[in-house]
Amino acid sequence: MIAAGPAAIAARVAGLALLLATPARGAERMPGLPEELAITRSIDVQDEDEFQTSLSASHLRFPHERSTTVRAGLEYGVTDRLQAIVEVPYAIRDPAGAHEVNGLEDLELGFRYALLDFRTRPLALDVGLTLSLPTGSWRKTLGAGDVSLEPNFTLSRWLGRVNGQLSFAWRRSGIGGGAEADDLEYDVALLYPWREWFLTFEGAGETKESETAYYAVPELVWKPRRHLELLVAVPVGLTAAAADYGVIAGITVEIERLTGRGEDAD
Repeated sequence: MIAAGPAAIAARVAGLALLLATPARGAERMPGLPEELAITRSIDVQDEDEFQTSLSASHLRFPHERSTTVRAGLEYGVTDRLQAIVEVPYAIRDPAGAHEVNGLEDLELGFRYALLDFRTRPLALDVGLTLSLPTGSWRKTLGAGDVSLEPNFTLSRWLGRVNGQLSFAWRRSGIGGGAEADDLEYDVALLYPWREWFLTFEGAGETKESETAYYAVPELVWKPRRHLELLVAVPVGLTAAAADYGVIAGITVEIERLTGRGEDAD
């Protein structure tokens, strides 16, 4: 039954957004937003032929383990609304009373499409699909050991000076192999822009095998230049399945007109 639930929720959110959305106001643009958030994806989608590379490191302290993950991400704007994504994570696990393990985790390939463009609408909606490939070692607990598919969406709304974002993802793992399982990920983010800074707070959760890990995540995003962004966050676990606390840091760099495609259209 859970397979129908997330699909129905996503369809209702998309329908509600389309009904409530105000018409795009010509060339007028909404205020800028961060390219990346600490836990979930920002509503931001790359412009056509724009390339973005990001590198982040997160360290989480669990009661019986310390976990560090370095994640490299590549994003490319196929069009102004369609974005291709590749993410490569590398993890180090240091469980108490056992040997440290490290290695590549599962590779993620995906895309996102802006149904309602965040650039020109106060109400915006992205939908996406992510494919995870079993490149990480299941025996070392560095990967799921099977293929998973994850439909997701992000809904954004400006509320005066504050931007609110709601994200939801449903992951079906075990496709074409072992026992299938369903995980849910959900996130609510509030962002307040101040000069070149964004004061941000996320409430992020993941439900897996009847356990929910939920975090309160205060974070700070600094955008000193148009194509450069730095982020630091401190996730604090609120449930027994979550880490006690941690720290996340990241850097994002953008390159416009990577191939020169579409220059004649300007």
